[in-house]
Amino acid sequence: MKTKYKHLTFYENPDGKVVGKTGYTCINKSGELLGYIEWFLRWEQYCYFDESRGVYSQSCLLDIADFLNQLK
Repeated sequence: MKTKYKHLTFYENPDGKVVGKTGYTCINKSGELLGYIEWFLRWEQYCYFDESRGVYSQSCLLDIADFLNQLK
């Protein structure tokens, strides 16, 4: 699974909020926390939860979407 992108890196976080589903931490290349990818039970899929109130370019959003697609 691809976890490193041009500006973002995703790290496995085994202490995810939903039992049996691994969570992921998203940081930028400066090491700042941007958000989390967690299993969202109501939608029955992984979703991105923004922690930073950041601004994202189209390419960063595409990288987040690519990572989410890998989790399907």
